[in-house]
Amino acid sequence: MFAGQPVQRKKFPKCYIDKHEIRNLYVLNLDSSRRLTYTLLFDGVGVSVNILEIFLSHKEYEKRFGYG
Repeated sequence: MFAGQPVQRKKFPKCYIDKHEIRNLYVLNLDSSRRLTYTLLFDGVGVSVNILEIFLSHKEYEKRFGYG
């Protein structure tokens, strides 16, 4: 569940906050261009991993996070 790198809260894409009400965010590099974003959900019993988005190109990832 901690395979990815944590993203600073100030860098969370607004759409993730609005749609999923996330409190944590991680990015996992799948290869040189593909990325996956996920959040951890605590349900009182345990933790589950919720995959938010898979980016097939680095350009898509940069656009979502406002880097490009």
